[in-house]
Amino acid sequence: MNFVRCSFAVSYLVSLAIAPIPPSVQSIDPRAASPNTTLTPIVVPVSQYFDGDDGEWSTIIIRVGNPEQSVRVFVSTNSPITGVVEPGGCEIEAIPRGVPDDCANSRGRTFNSNSSLSWFWQGQSTLNGGNGVGFEANLGYDFYLDYGQDTIALGFQDGPDSVRLTNQTVAAYTRPRPLYVGFFGIGTERVIYGNFGNYSGPSFFKQLAIDRKIPSLSWSYTAGARYQLAGGQYMQLIFGGYDTSRFIPNNVRFTLGADVTRDIVVGVQSILFTGTNTTPLLRSPIYAFVESTDPNIWLPMEACLLFEKAFGLTWDNSTSKYLLSDNQYNVLSKSDPKVTFRLAVSTVGGTTADITLPFRAFALRAKYPYVQNATYYFPLQRANDSSQYTLGRAFLQEAYLTVDYDRRNFTLSQCIFNQGATPDILPIYSPTTNNGSGNGTEDVSNASTRNSQGRHTTTIVASVVVSVLVIIGGVGLWLWKKRKDKKKRDSDQTPARATGPAAPVEQGPVENIDLKGYYKPELDNRGELYEVPGTIVDASDDIGPAELHGHGAAHELVGSPVERTRDSEAMYRRVSSPLPRALERKAVSAPVSPLSPPIPQSSFRQGR
Repeated sequence: MNFVRCSFAVSYLVSLAIAPIPPSVQSIDPRAASPNTTLTPIVVPVSQYFDGDDGEWSTIIIRVGNPEQSVRVFVSTNSPITGVVEPGGCEIEAIPRGVPDDCANSRGRTFNSNSSLSWFWQGQSTLNGGNGVGFEANLGYDFYLDYGQDTIALGFQDGPDSVRLTNQTVAAYTRPRPLYVGFFGIGTERVIYGNFGNYSGPSFFKQLAIDRKIPSLSWSYTAGARYQLAGGQYMQLIFGGYDTSRFIPNNVRFTLGADVTRDIVVGVQSILFTGTNTTPLLRSPIYAFVESTDPNIWLPMEACLLFEKAFGLTWDNSTSKYLLSDNQYNVLSKSDPKVTFRLAVSTVGGTTADITLPFRAFALRAKYPYVQNATYYFPLQRANDSSQYTLGRAFLQEAYLTVDYDRRNFTLSQCIFNQGATPDILPIYSPTTNNGSGNGTEDVSNASTRNSQGRHTTTIVASVVVSVLVIIGGVGLWLWKKRKDKKKRDSDQTPARATGPAAPVEQGPVENIDLKGYYKPELDNRGELYEVPGTIVDASDDIGPAELHGHGAAHELVGSPVERTRDSEAMYRRVSSPLPRALERKAVSAPVSPLSPPIPQSSFRQGR
């Protein structure tokens, strides 16, 4: 009978092992003892389109909502949200001078929130609160958007680099200025709906690190260049890594600033024009913010006047742009003057890095409705004060930017353009030992508070059941084996008689059991520890790690009464003896980010 019961328990445990794991159990994340080197970078798929009315910009494609709606967007390195154009953006109210014939396609396609079953509307608000601070407020960006939460997936379809996250902040808008095409934000600032409930949530990029889908809280980006190579060089965005085939490394490591809205700041020590002669274009060094949302380079008025003289530019008051005539464009394209930005951590001294832009990087093709008639323009803007000094998307056509938020530093390198070059993607690992929260970031669940409680409850129940069954099955199997061995020994010790009645077998004293080397029984702790993902908590709260609590009655296999004898007494003592504790697995060290310490140029592979 006991054999049958133990066999049943073992069979049940085996069935659990081979059965598909339910989603609730899959949601339990392992606690890694060292940086997770099994995670790989995510290379965001490009759309293979060049979009925009203020230039030809390489875009990515994302799928929003349920059912999914595909839209093309450019990357915003400093926005925490994703902005999409809604259908009203192609109506006369949005573009009073006339809606373009291919409006929806020219704006990267539109997103209709009314058609999405997963859209959760939060309310209407301005891009940055309208109080002069926040995302692009210093450059005058201020318009209303409809905020909500929805699902966002990367790429045309599901695949290795097509990540899907729910409850992401999506803002829909109609105005063609200043953002004609939608944008995909990869900033780290939390989204706070101060006007409607104070709900806050991580950005898409930060949620990837929280969910441990990337090796670290880092990304690499370059805007791509329509004028490079045979058909143009597409942009590149990599989460958790970088591509050595796209840039020339240098030894300058910049430190991220404390202001999350303007944290990627560099010292611009000089700007040099090289053409028929060499002319400095910056009299005094400045600090400038590097970002991809705005296409322009914003410099002091004095520097703009020097640019005007060097390139023969004329400021157009009606458009507030430096427009280029066809003759200017042809002459400058032929001579191809270059501008070199010398960057450093400080405005004086230290190691420097040069980023050189050819004239074609400044010759952007504008079209309606940005301008009435299609023309080239020079993406240079006159800054009113130092808060506007910016190296925008035009600059990032020739610069490769890698930001490591775990180490609080970043690099800027000169891009290289090789036709048919093989990508060489390398990961950036988190520098700190994980403590159950992914890559050193806050340990929160991807799901919002309103749908996470049920999942956590199911996870706890499943974990307790599996743990109890493992203990019962192991003890039952061990007990059965001991009793079988004891019966065999008793049978071997019984003397054989040829005739006559069986003589009684004398029972000896109970053997002394050596208990040395035994420990208190525990769950086997070999391998990784598992915890239930927590909810969003404030970093200042003193909250320990979440654990499973053993409330409730203990469960055992049903058995029949067993008569206690001296033999069974010894057996029971053995059963009650604790089991040895398993040895813990030692943590394995892993490579860290190439951003710290500096990497010599020889350490970068130039192709596979």
